[in-house]
Amino acid sequence: MSYHGKEKEGQDTRHLYFGMITTRLTLFQVLLIVLYTLTTLLAVVGNLVVIGVLLLRPRATRREGQLNRFLLNLAAADLLLAIFCVPFTFTTAMLGHWIFKSVPIY
Repeated sequence: MSYHGKEKEGQDTRHLYFGMITTRLTLFQVLLIVLYTLTTLLAVVGNLVVIGVLLLRPRATRREGQLNRFLLNLAAADLLLAIFCVPFTFTTAMLGHWIFKSVPIY
C-alpha cells in the first residue's frame, strides 16, 4: 500500500506508507534533525562518561573533592537538560509552534 502525491506545483506531496502519512523534509529540517540528534547523543554520552569517571575515581584530597563535586553537579545538570529540554526544543523548532498542552502554574 503506497500513495505518491504528484510533483506538480500546488498539489499534495504527502506519502502514505503502511498506513502512515509522511511529508517530504526540507534540507533545513534534515539539518535540524542531524544537529539535534548529534547534540543530544554527545551530551548524554559525554556527561555519563564524566559522571562515571568522577564516581569511580579513588578518594581525592579535600580540594580536589570540592572540584569533583562541582563537576559532578555540572555534568548531572547538563545531562538532565539534554534529556528533558532538548527534545521539546527540537519539536518546536521542527514544527514552528508548541504542540504540547499548556500547564497552568499557580
